[in-house]
Amino acid sequence: MVEHFEDNFYFTAEERETVINMCDDSKTCTVFTRQRTVMTKLRKLGIEPTKQAVSGDRVVEETYVIPVEYIHFRKPTKLNLTEEQRQQRSELLKKNRNTSTTK
Repeated sequence: MVEHFEDNFYFTAEERETVINMCDDSKTCTVFTRQRTVMTKLRKLGIEPTKQAVSGDRVVEETYVIPVEYIHFRKPTKLNLTEEQRQQRSELLKKNRNTSTTK
């Protein structure tokens, strides 16, 4: 299903949101998004939207139904490296880049 907005319609940054709705008794959840990065990630996973809204030739919002297993929450990781460790990793990355380009 495709909904149409007027041409050149834009949502404000505050309106560009993603809402995930899931229930305990269901194996799927609904993802409503107005964020281009979320749309792209879902499409790269091979998921097609069940509903779209367009403005002119631009997709401005989409709704997806996805398995709940696709939703993950992770604690951000931050490496606390010494300057020496940073230097070692930098050198290793440079070495690996040079090795991979010469193959």
